[in-house]
Amino acid sequence: MSQAPLLPSEHFSPSVSLHSGRPATTSLEVAKFFGKQHQHVMRSIDDLRSNTPESFSASNFGRAEYSDEQGKPRPMFILYRDGFMLLVMGYTGKKALAMKLAYIEAFNRMEEELARQKEAARNITQDIVDFPGSISITPSSVADRKPLRALVGSWAKLSNAPFDACWNQLKAAFNLANIKELPQEWIPDAIDWVQKRIDALPAPAPAATPLTPPLTTPRPAAADDAEGHLAAIREHIRHIHRHEEALFLLARKALPSICTAQDMYSPEPGERSRHQRPDRHGLSDGSCGDSRRGL
Repeated sequence: MSQAPLLPSEHFSPSVSLHSGRPATTSLEVAKFFGKQHQHVMRSIDDLRSNTPESFSASNFGRAEYSDEQGKPRPMFILYRDGFMLLVMGYTGKKALAMKLAYIEAFNRMEEELARQKEAARNITQDIVDFPGSISITPSSVADRKPLRALVGSWAKLSNAPFDACWNQLKAAFNLANIKELPQEWIPDAIDWVQKRIDALPAPAPAATPLTPPLTTPRPAAADDAEGHLAAIREHIRHIHRHEEALFLLARKALPSICTAQDMYSPEPGERSRHQRPDRHGLSDGSCGDSRRGL
């Protein structure tokens, strides 16, 4: 038949934590949960230390301090597993037994957790040892980073951004506090990263085509101007002359035939001259022989 727990678990809460990488509790915690006065627990520990080998007491009891309610420093001991077991061995009673079991369980859980963490760390170390190949990290120099710096400068110019802003983006992308931390082996990756940022920039707008000034005929020299002006005047005069000549020919065709002097003074054949004496204009009576024949 199973027994009920000696004490409900809410009556105690063992305090076990890591001290110098080892599970331990304190004399103050022991006095609190076992219902002892702290000074009595301290005295019992001093007795144990004086009656055990130095190698045991040094590795299982450690001196420390805590602050009391008034903030004053007070002495206490750190108790590792074997030191704790030796101290509480003389505590008797049902409550003491329940506290011993609870503390033992707490120590066991803590040690199991430590063992698990050590095993995980051992596996990681083994994975590193078994890594096929070698990892080489070489610090970069200013000369090594010169092509990268030039490319970042081009990126800043094309994106119209401050150089420091682009430089800081690069450091953040590679988790660097200082660019000097960038290894030589990472420089090709850093250059590739910056080049991708440049390629992702929008294409620049085409440059505006300058307006072509209107073509103007160069002004000739002063002598050429004068010669051209005279040639235009001559051509105009010739045009006037041709116009006058055309008018003269038209007028001539429109006028009747004019009698010659012979017509006016010579009678028709077989006829006696009946002409009067010509006047001062060369006409007799305003008629000529052709006119008389027409009458």
